[in-house]
Amino acid sequence: MRTLAGAGNNSELVLAGGDQAAIYRTDNGGDSWVLSNEGMPVGASVQVIAFDPTHPRTVYAGTDHVGIFRSADAGATWTAFVTESEFSGTYALLPVDGSTLLAGVTRGVFRIDPATGTWQTVASVFDTDVHVQLILYDRAAGVLYAGGTGGLFRIDWAP
Repeated sequence: MRTLAGAGNNSELVLAGGDQAAIYRTDNGGDSWVLSNEGMPVGASVQVIAFDPTHPRTVYAGTDHVGIFRSADAGATWTAFVTESEFSGTYALLPVDGSTLLAGVTRGVFRIDPATGTWQTVASVFDTDVHVQLILYDRAAGVLYAGGTGGLFRIDWAP
């Protein structure tokens, strides 16, 4: 397993992701787990899972080489969401609000519109050697923090 994510509105619902497209789901706080990877490509390594706080049944999963997948039913089934090459290695996801999803990828941080799947670069401070694995957003200060193999970055940003 590489990642865990809990539904903010339901302490009993947790998803865990790992190698071989493995996504496991518990609806009872971990007493039992079931494989919940319908729609995930065979062999994909799930690097990160994130629940959308404004849409509690929407969940995103970032993979190592296949892109980002979305579930509209709290992780029961999955569909491809963004598969452009920039997102082939997705290691961090942060739903900021209902209209913004941040993705930490092999080449930096991107902003994705969940309604359309369109994306744009958040900042040009990254080079090709940065693999962003952590994203934190301080809305009150308007500051985005990103960290990974290329170091730590502080970016003034607002959705």
